Order: sequence, then structure tokens, then C-alpha cells
Amino acid sequence: GKDISLGNSWKADVIIDKSYPENAHIDNYRDFALYFQDEDNILGTSFMPYLQNVAGLTGVNYRLEPWSYREDSGCELGNMFTACVAADADPATPTIKAHAGDNVMINVFGAHNEQNQMFNVDGHQWRRHLNQDGSDMIDVEEFGGSEYIQAFFNAGGTYKNPGTYLWMNARTPYQQAGQWGYMKVLPSGDRGILPLGKATVKGVKTASQPDEAEKSASKTGDDKLSMR
Repeated sequence: GKDISLGNSWKADVIIDKSYPENAHIDNYRDFALYFQDEDNILGTSFMPYLQNVAGLTGVNYRLEPWSYREDSGCELGNMFTACVAADADPATPTIKAHAGDNVMINVFGAHNEQNQMFNVDGHQWRRHLNQDGSDMIDVEEFGGSEYIQAFFNAGGTYKNPGTYLWMNARTPYQQAGQWGYMKVLPSGDRGILPLGKATVKGVKTASQPDEAEKSASKTGDDKLSMR
């Protein structure tokens, strides 16, 4: 509910003002920013012996959740991504939250990178080219230093399923170093976060639930994810 239009935040609910003609086909969406950083310029190169662990500073939004910390706290390799740390159920990295079916935009930035990385969101796909009709749908995308990705999709995937999903660096050594986190898709009506609501003439939030016609339309328009 807080207005952050003049502030700084890695997350925001974008409420569209429909009084502007250029916004006619844009709906409210949840916007997130993830800044990836790494300093290792040797990992993965022809340097013998091959390195197994990432060197230097690694993080996302100045945070990280390394596997070694979770192992020391009682996690086993088979449940590394579950809530197995006694101190805190969620990782230290940003936790993305949305209601099932919400439009979500994740902006991924190569804030400081020595190597190319691979961004992935479990169970979700987005357009390779955001505003291109018929663009390839992808679930992992490469980025490097000073590059960015705009992953725009419906929370919960094609069938809008609630649950806890993972966002991550798909390069395993960087996952191990801590570049991963949760995306929690909450059931519609869950009060853990404010409802996104529909875009209105003046951009006012409404807490209405989707009607049957909207649910039916969503099943036949899964590729209609555009910011135009």
C-alpha cells in the first residue's frame, strides 16, 4: 500500500493509469529487480586443475544463500532448496511474492560480472522478445555484465498453480555459491500480500477476484503477455 514512486525498492506493484491511451492494453503487474554480481574470471576456463568452487564476491542484491551454509545448518543435498535451516525458513536472498495469475515482471541485471550467467525461474516461461508476437517462449536466458533480462509472465505458470518456485542462476557452481531464491505464488485471496487488482481509469487498486469469463479467457490466451 505504500507509494514508492519517489523512493527506491527492488520490488513494486505497478498500478496502471488507464486514462492514458497508450496504457489501454497494459494491466497492473508486480515488478521486481534482481542484480547479479560475480568476480570469478577463471571458473569454467581451461585452467588446470579445474576449479570446483566460485572465487571472489558473489551475490544477488548484495545477498547470498550458499549451499555450504545450509549444509552446516543441517540441510542435506537432497533437500537443499527446502526449509531445512532452523534459523529461518526463507533464504537470505530476495523472496518474490505474487498471487496466482498475477502479471509478474522480473528485471535481471548483470550488475558486475566477470562471466556470463543463466537466469531461470522454475515452472515458468516468458517471451524471448517481450513485445514481439509469436516470440519464442523460454525458461532460461543468458546474460552478462551490463546486460539485462525482462522476464514477464503469469505467476504460477500456464495453469496458475500456487506454490513455492525457485529463481536461480542455472550455472550450478553459482547456485552453490548462493545465487538462488524463492518465488512464492500465493493462492488468490491470500492476505500475505495486497491484491494486485485490475487496472482502472485512474489506476486505483481493486480487490476483485477473476470471474469465470476471465478464467476461461486466460486458458486460451497464454501467449498474450505483452507490455504494449
